[in-house]
Amino acid sequence: MWYNGTILYKDVTSMPEMLDIVDENGLPTGQAVPRTVAHAEGLRHRTSHVWIVRKKNGAVQVLLQMRCAAKDSYPGCYDISSAGHIPAGAEFVGSALRELKEELGVTAATVSPELRHQQVRDLSKSLPCEAIVYGRLPLMITENCMTKNSVGCAHGAGSVLTDRTGAQFPVLCAYGCRCEIENGKVLVLADKPEVFRCGLRYGRLRFTTETAAECAALLRAHRAGTVTADDNSTRGLFYRGVE
Repeated sequence: MWYNGTILYKDVTSMPEMLDIVDENGLPTGQAVPRTVAHAEGLRHRTSHVWIVRKKNGAVQVLLQMRCAAKDSYPGCYDISSAGHIPAGAEFVGSALRELKEELGVTAATVSPELRHQQVRDLSKSLPCEAIVYGRLPLMITENCMTKNSVGCAHGAGSVLTDRTGAQFPVLCAYGCRCEIENGKVLVLADKPEVFRCGLRYGRLRFTTETAAECAALLRAHRAGTVTADDNSTRGLFYRGVE
């Protein structure tokens, strides 16, 4: 710390990075030590890891980064997409978002449709977020193309899967000659006030089976705030989360 007249200032650049020591269950023990000490003594501490993947040319690609040559551990080696230590007193999500911004310049994100509105709200406090507020959500991806195996390749046209109750589930072509089975009901959230209290910056409309005219009408309805749910719609996991 250094002194200037009557005010004390803390020189944060000279302070060691402090880490919480945790037990085998990942719970803090109440002890915090400098990072160098945790590494030298092999003390258990927390880190955040984020994997970034994408689908391209029929394959799944993973983004890797090369560690700086000045790192004290594994310099110059390839590492996962984004990772870093969690400072003492900090939480996983906030630390992961900070690392994404510092290392990769990620400044916004689309939240998972599996998150409940409370989780979306908490995530939006740390990073500008958007959420899918309309569209069919994928239920599963099959390893083999059901359309090709039953009636021949549809060349991207997709098909429909009907269950024993008569409910229909659109089947879309996915990467690598696979199938993506969509929910039979359409997600509708833009008419719920909770969506606008979650801190979301944007809302995404996920068009899959809609015609061009239907897409245009839905865009107008969302802009006008006249979207309504019906018997063919669902709230997804926005309220109940993953059970």
